[in-house]
Amino acid sequence: MSQVFSLRAKRQSHVDVFLAAAKRQGVVFDTLTTHVEAPRSAVEVEFTTEAPLTQMREVLQAMSIGHMMLSTLRPVPREENSMTFGPMLAYA
Repeated sequence: MSQVFSLRAKRQSHVDVFLAAAKRQGVVFDTLTTHVEAPRSAVEVEFTTEAPLTQMREVLQAMSIGHMMLSTLRPVPREENSMTFGPMLAYA
């Protein structure tokens, strides 16, 4: 069963690197939407996948540019994600 996730990235190129890395590990994205407030601003992403939260974290931890995405990754829709940096204690 698919689960919804959301995160914030510094730029679209970081999202592209994340997606490629996840796909190399067998992650299939059922849906994917991005939201950019203005050119050169951060990118908010919402996606659904059957991959578990732990696998999403592992992909991001292996990326040298994944710190913002890892810190904002939440298993909630984009509208419910504060996109603030910090641990996911409520979701661990």
